[in-house]
Amino acid sequence: MSEATPRRPERVGFLDLFAAEWIRVAAVRWALLLLICGSAVTVASAWYFSRRVLLTPLGRADFDPVHKAFDAEAWSLVCAGAAVLGVLTVAGEYASGSLRTTFVAVPARGRVVTAKAAVVAVVASAAGAVTSVTAFATSQARLADEGLGVSIRDSGAARAVVVSAVFPAVCGLIGIAAGAVVRHLAGAVATACGVLVLLPPLVSSSTGGWSGAFGAAMPTHAWLGLARISPPGAGGYPSPAVAALVLAAWAAGAVAIAVGAVVRRDQ
Repeated sequence: MSEATPRRPERVGFLDLFAAEWIRVAAVRWALLLLICGSAVTVASAWYFSRRVLLTPLGRADFDPVHKAFDAEAWSLVCAGAAVLGVLTVAGEYASGSLRTTFVAVPARGRVVTAKAAVVAVVASAAGAVTSVTAFATSQARLADEGLGVSIRDSGAARAVVVSAVFPAVCGLIGIAAGAVVRHLAGAVATACGVLVLLPPLVSSSTGGWSGAFGAAMPTHAWLGLARISPPGAGGYPSPAVAALVLAAWAAGAVAIAVGAVVRRDQ
């Protein structure tokens, strides 16, 4: 009798992987709750800090009303929530052992990680879109009472809303990369949140030399360079063109690092 030939695992389509990862992400309720709470706090902050803005004539000329909707400190919870969600999809599953089970069923590890990245990006972008539109509308309605509000049709306003909707997805992808490289839940969360929340206030993109270049390369500074209607380069943030390239590089680099770390270390 001849030995039976082992059956190769059937190739799973990307949409099937996406659907499976969607169910897994939906089960991470506390991370989703953190993302929702972060969105609520951000909108409340935009409303509160847009009240009774008192400016001198000179301050009124330099005032950027869009900044009230897209303040880095107010958005830190949204960024952290998206990053934690990304970390959990990889490091959390390594800790529970479920990811290795997935790799047994689907040997194409790169496609699994890519599906995880796609789901996290969609969820984070949805939360970002709701937060961005609501924070903008709320803050500008309050500022309109003082004659300071702007419309979505004003130059730079739509760009600020769109990029702020997408930025949480970049944060989630950075979380996936941190989870794939560090693989320890607490360490990966600390790494991702350090890059997105803790490190940016410590470095400035307005200084010269290596310090300024490092600051301009931070994802949060790039987002702030796009989420404003002040003249390009105002406030020490990178110009919109440079900022867009920086954000795209972080998103693509995060996915590449995550895929590379998982494929190389799990062969």
